[in-house]
Amino acid sequence: MKRHKFLNFGSGERRIKNAFNVDVNEYCKPDLVWDLNKTPYPFEKNRFEKVYCYDILEHLDDLLSVMGELHRICKPSAKIIIEAPHFSFVNAYTDPTHKHFFSLGSFDYFTESNQWKYYTENKFRFKPIKKKIVFQKGLFKKCLERFFNAHPKLYESKFAWLVPAEKIELVLEVIKEH
Repeated sequence: MKRHKFLNFGSGERRIKNAFNVDVNEYCKPDLVWDLNKTPYPFEKNRFEKVYCYDILEHLDDLLSVMGELHRICKPSAKIIIEAPHFSFVNAYTDPTHKHFFSLGSFDYFTESNQWKYYTENKFRFKPIKKKIVFQKGLFKKCLERFFNAHPKLYESKFAWLVPAEKIELVLEVIKEH
């Protein structure tokens, strides 16, 4: 059996070549049918070099446990690629299976910039490599993205409900002490 370096976490019908695809829905024909709310995950420590989390984290019950498990099963310096609906996107609210809504800063909790670090026992850390607000296709998409990604706090505090974003894209690097 091939030992995959990449994990497609919550694959759905979006299968990724050369990745181990896991999903709760057997209809999607993943490599493993698994309820991602059930931890620990059936993978050994330090296994994966890259994890794709496309449109899955908003569906899971306990984001802290999920991020802890992803940290555990990833190698040091592994990359976790996240796409999730931005809190201002109408589809974030129209899907009744969504349990979380995300801003560009939602994953700062897991980084060194965590402003709550003195109030948490969080033992796992990630380094943000990429953080981006993505807007729907349209005439001003590039201009909006360039300006609002340069000023994300301004956007999310003053303009998010006037000019809704579609999603956030993040790349987090796993930080582990050797």
